[in-house]
Amino acid sequence: MRFAYVLSFAAFAALATADEAYLGLYIGGKKIGYTTYKGTSEKLNGVLLRRSDSKMLMSTVMMGSDLKMIMDSTSWSTLEGHPVKMIFRIESGGRVQNIDAQFDKTNAKLVIDNSGEIVRSTIPLPTGAPIVDDALGAFLIDGIKPGAKRDFYVLDPTTASFIKNSAEVNGPSPMTINGKTSTATLVTIHDPRADTRVFLNAKGDFLKGEGPMGIEMIPESKESALNMTGTGEGIKLDIAESTSIKPDSPLKDPGGLKSLTVRIQGRDLASIPSDSYQTVKGKADDWTLAIHPPTWAKAKNSPLSELRTNAPAWLKPSLHVNSDKAQWHTVLRPVLANKQGLKATATAIHDFVYHRMKPNAGIGVLRDATEVYKTKEGVCRDYAVLTATLMRAAGVPARLASGLVSWDGTFYYHAWVEVWDGKGWYPIDSTSPDMQVSAAHIKLSQGNVEQAFSFPFLGRVKMHVLDAKR
Repeated sequence: MRFAYVLSFAAFAALATADEAYLGLYIGGKKIGYTTYKGTSEKLNGVLLRRSDSKMLMSTVMMGSDLKMIMDSTSWSTLEGHPVKMIFRIESGGRVQNIDAQFDKTNAKLVIDNSGEIVRSTIPLPTGAPIVDDALGAFLIDGIKPGAKRDFYVLDPTTASFIKNSAEVNGPSPMTINGKTSTATLVTIHDPRADTRVFLNAKGDFLKGEGPMGIEMIPESKESALNMTGTGEGIKLDIAESTSIKPDSPLKDPGGLKSLTVRIQGRDLASIPSDSYQTVKGKADDWTLAIHPPTWAKAKNSPLSELRTNAPAWLKPSLHVNSDKAQWHTVLRPVLANKQGLKATATAIHDFVYHRMKPNAGIGVLRDATEVYKTKEGVCRDYAVLTATLMRAAGVPARLASGLVSWDGTFYYHAWVEVWDGKGWYPIDSTSPDMQVSAAHIKLSQGNVEQAFSFPFLGRVKMHVLDAKR
């Protein structure tokens, strides 16, 4: 669920100050792809605009499945830097997503095409800081001065939302490329999801980028950058493994945990939920999380008529959760035959999604529920999107949740659903046959697609197990 974000940051880094740039993408010294950028000027509707074209290819493995993603993007903005139009094409696992964003004075209007399934979204333009298509380039307008800071917004096309970022010049810092260490100017791009470190020379030229998941972005010649022979197309670097978090003490039978307390160091977790599901305490980059998921058996078996008036906001359709489509009534009719009340309804939908879907970790495109239902396969977020859609269509308030999960003692990024019983939220994971979610699920974000899938990426944190009960 994090890849489009990584793609966009790679494109940002490629922009630098050149008219055309090529970067190789590496993890742990292994090449996994490349990104290219070209800047030109072009007239659109008779107005001279700045045009930016970028492309990224990533070829690796996700949970044992080949994962290849290609993202092409083009943006047009005024000579002053105000966005006019952006288009994106993301291809992965045989799926193609096209996104067209048109900007006016107050809104961005997006048309998202998921392999023929059309979704439209209108987003109010944020205020207080500019919207840019080039985080680094926009910052360089003011020059490279240690201590300088600047806020700006970027468009995340996959979640159809604007994300507020800031860039800060940290000053001289050691930088290592191919085993050689030198000093460069460090600029940190702060994003609520993850930070990116950019190294520049005295002229402001891009030297290296360090992004989420341990990705390194290094300038290369066109021939070298585009050459994937024997590297990206053949390596077996598993992204799920390389981004996993291993606690200091191995967890035995994590699926049976009723409560879990961990200490996480190295990341500010002030934004993650602290509620009836988990208690979060700490400051700066040192936090203690006590995970105590509510027991599904204790959920109130509320009549659906009561839930419709109790939490109507979580019954409404939202981005990719198209619960108002008539098709779901046909789908749910046999699933919910003779089912009454929250528990029977939620259980039937959970079981239906679990048995209908099959895992395919090679799909890196965020899709809407109709496309997921039609293809019958996907990753955890696809299971969650379909489950939340069917819940809302049946009259059960539901929201998405994302975070970490452990099946084998190591934590991996994951997504699931929470349903409302009239008094509280209860987690449901349709990738598992068990209705009861274990305490090995750590929640990082929740809400609709825009909130739940814009979670903070933890990176190389340290996790200490303080307590675990079954």
